[in-house]
Amino acid sequence: MDINGLRSLVMPALETFVEEDFHVLLASASTEDGFVIGHKNAATVDVDDDKVAAISSSLLSLAEASVDGIRKGRFKRTIIESDAAHLLIVRGSLRKTPLVFTVVASEKATLAHTLYLTSRLKEKVAGL
Repeated sequence: MDINGLRSLVMPALETFVEEDFHVLLASASTEDGFVIGHKNAATVDVDDDKVAAISSSLLSLAEASVDGIRKGRFKRTIIESDAAHLLIVRGSLRKTPLVFTVVASEKATLAHTLYLTSRLKEKVAGL
């Protein structure tokens, strides 16, 4: 499936996802090499989609290399906590196309809730 086809499926899911939970600040889907498939900021956030995709791709590569280096299982997710937000990066797919999902949630959300939200987005897109 081409990028425009992927985008047409992913964007409605991202828009709904961000609008459903006030803790979500942004949600993004990109290719493994950092090409934006879809991105949605909450009304209170203005973050560039290309920047999120590049950061996500780089962190994913670093995290996977780290897991490989310690030889303890397979990569599951990258979690970054700041004093204002939680950032989670996970691998997923849509119609056999590998994707990288990034979710940023407010620090008011628990990490467990943010993990749940991220897993829900990944599963939702996989089922499209």
